[in-house]
Amino acid sequence: MRAFVLAGVAVVAAGCEAVTPNRGPSYSEILEAWVGTPEQELLDRWGAPDETASLAGGGREITFIDRRIEGQRTLECFTTFAVDAGGTLVDYDFEGNDC
Repeated sequence: MRAFVLAGVAVVAAGCEAVTPNRGPSYSEILEAWVGTPEQELLDRWGAPDETASLAGGGREITFIDRRIEGQRTLECFTTFAVDAGGTLVDYDFEGNDC
């Protein structure tokens, strides 16, 4: 009887695993996919950045700010890409409570 119960639990657990929804890539994975692409491709897709800053060596950082209010709560995401002197995205960072 005990073996039958354990087998039943294993079948139920396997069934639950099979129906776990695919949540898609994480935000970090989405941003990582942009690394190595020309800045202009990102700008064509995301629009103009909200902030820019020059970096040593001719590169720059571009920051996109997504901010909205739901009820009495402000939701924000700051996404920054580092762009090298040649115009290629080389790194990224993000922070906020809605990224």
